[in-house]
Amino acid sequence: MMGLPVRVLIASLTLFCSQAFALPFTYYFSGEVTAFNFSGSGGVSTDPKTPLLRPDGTVIFNGIPEVQGRLTVDMDAIPAPYSCDRLPLSYELSTQGATYSRKEEGGCMNALTWEEDEFSWHVEGPSLSHEGGLDSSIQDFFFKFEQGVLASGHFKLDYMFDSELGVSGSVTGIITTFTETPPTRVPEPPLLALLGLLSAAMLVRIRANSY
Repeated sequence: MMGLPVRVLIASLTLFCSQAFALPFTYYFSGEVTAFNFSGSGGVSTDPKTPLLRPDGTVIFNGIPEVQGRLTVDMDAIPAPYSCDRLPLSYELSTQGATYSRKEEGGCMNALTWEEDEFSWHVEGPSLSHEGGLDSSIQDFFFKFEQGVLASGHFKLDYMFDSELGVSGSVTGIITTFTETPPTRVPEPPLLALLGLLSAAMLVRIRANSY
């Protein structure tokens, strides 16, 4: 698992929480979907590597379980858990060909908690949105750290329904990295080949100009 200087983060958050101003922090995480937890007449597979399709062939989830996400939180403005105050948290999670996100808004059933080695949130209702996949009206995330390193993390996108399939349930997964910088993506083979051709062309041009 990838480490994060969480002690430094905690110290920074403690410092900023004691100030009269607030500084939002943005972090990035990754992981994978571990299960589709659906029940009903659809009889769908629980394997997240199996695409979830409607009877007409429409793809709901594409069977690619990798997860990428980010969150922005203002630790200086966190209200009491389950208050109706505005929750200073926004996040986005992309997986299975769908993206789930939340903007900083209020909600009496929302909660964001930070302890010395744990960070978690529970969000419900209209502040949540998505592109692709199934609508999820309740979402939970949890991160646990040990000696400044992410020890474990998990998430649940809950209260999903599909009338055409006749199923309801949730998508669950694990979080394996938590960093201050966006994850770097490895170029696809066609892109690597293109970069190789460009490099070769530049080398030929340099040699031609040197004569």
